[in-house]
Amino acid sequence: MSVDAVESAEFARFIVHRNADALVVEQVEADVARLARSYVSHPLLELYVEIKRLRNGVFELLRGRQHPWRTTDLYVAASRLCGLSAHVCLDLGDYDSAATHARTARMCAEAAGHEGMSAWVRAVESLIAYWTGRYEQAARLAQMGRQHRVGGSIGGAAGEPGSAGARHGRGPGGRGGRADGRRAPS
Repeated sequence: MSVDAVESAEFARFIVHRNADALVVEQVEADVARLARSYVSHPLLELYVEIKRLRNGVFELLRGRQHPWRTTDLYVAASRLCGLSAHVCLDLGDYDSAATHARTARMCAEAAGHEGMSAWVRAVESLIAYWTGRYEQAARLAQMGRQHRVGGSIGGAAGEPGSAGARHGRGPGGRGGRADGRRAPS
């Protein structure tokens, strides 16, 4: 029986040994929020370097071990960062990279089970489709984003690309660059 108790003690030590505690997750969330706020006022290439550095750090944390609720928080952060990466690529005209980042953002949002983030990512995907001339797909993606249960400030971001997609076949109508409502949820 003492051997069995030793195994329980070893498992307890395993539980305690984590790579992302509450403070680490809090800092990641603060950094993501800062980058999202900085998006409209900083040079994209400089911002992209910071987004990439933090995104890769979050990916590394996700490869480690943490409590399940912290894993969820990290997946949400990874989704936001991949979405921001998609925005930078979209704004710089690298549509294939934008789509890749958006798909990864969607996978992270789904892994977190975060409806609002899933809606926002669908909005990002809709914008990518719109700016690459795939207007019907943009409208479908915007509709898919609206199907997610969304609360709080993220809801507005999910619906905005619908107006772009609804213009089916028309240009951006005078709205360009980052004025399209492409923002990370907070």
